[in-house]
Amino acid sequence: MDNHCQDFAFHWDPSKVIDRTTYAGSGQSPVVFSNDKLTVTRHERLRGDDFPSIRVLSDISIQERAAIQSTTQINSLRWELRILNDHGFCEIGVYCPHTKTSHFLRPTKNELQSDLPEFKFNKREFGHVFGKDDVVGVRVDLRRIESGAQVMDLYFYIDGKVVGESFKDIDMSHIFYPMAAVNDQDDSIEIVHR
Repeated sequence: MDNHCQDFAFHWDPSKVIDRTTYAGSGQSPVVFSNDKLTVTRHERLRGDDFPSIRVLSDISIQERAAIQSTTQINSLRWELRILNDHGFCEIGVYCPHTKTSHFLRPTKNELQSDLPEFKFNKREFGHVFGKDDVVGVRVDLRRIESGAQVMDLYFYIDGKVVGESFKDIDMSHIFYPMAAVNDQDDSIEIVHR
């Protein structure tokens, strides 16, 4: 990983769970948090309660962390997540609650995907897979473009190896959070703190 990046330490926020499943109004949680909210595990409420994936956000936004660290002139943040269990539909990336937009890497599908509001998707082949016991790193580079707007570029690492620039020029006029999504029973993702 790049030494110019600042490690982004956070925990999962139980109040920031995005549940778009049929059972969303059941009153039962679709996930279980453990390990001081560093680990999130999928808990299906009823058989068939597995689509779409349950998204969980961090307790601090990318913009908040960047503002805290702005005195050190850090323009890049990184974090790592370990896949403890996966049935192929976990997601790792970023999410904007205001626009309901996400940008993420999916493990066995070899694809990058941007989800836009109302279940509109932009997918493209990426050619990199990950699974159980892999550590997936995420790096965001924050910068201003000529218009003065702040944008971010999103990169992924798998087990410490750069797998390339994934998303470029993501508009940051709204707040984004680190995100993980778990789909099937016992899918589990853990934040790795350095």
